[in-house]
Amino acid sequence: GVVAEGGLGGRELLGGGFHLAAFEGAFDSCFDVGQGLVVTAGGGLAFMIAAGKLSRHNSDWIANHVFVAGGGALIVVSVLAFLAQRSILRRN
Repeated sequence: GVVAEGGLGGRELLGGGFHLAAFEGAFDSCFDVGQGLVVTAGGGLAFMIAAGKLSRHNSDWIANHVFVAGGGALIVVSVLAFLAQRSILRRN
């Protein structure tokens, strides 16, 4: 109830159908956040690789590998979100 009535055009969903125009601003905002995630995570991964942090086995080598895996996952999810948004916008 309350969440569906909130922003992002929830009233349009309850009122009889899905109207993409109600969500257009939210799609744009999510796209911008996704781009920021890709740039930030990509920069962090590039730094970790360029600094050679993955090839050294010092006290924080596990944390470095977890960071790289998390950054890679963020990039993949952001790219998938971009592709999904593009597909939705092409259909409507």
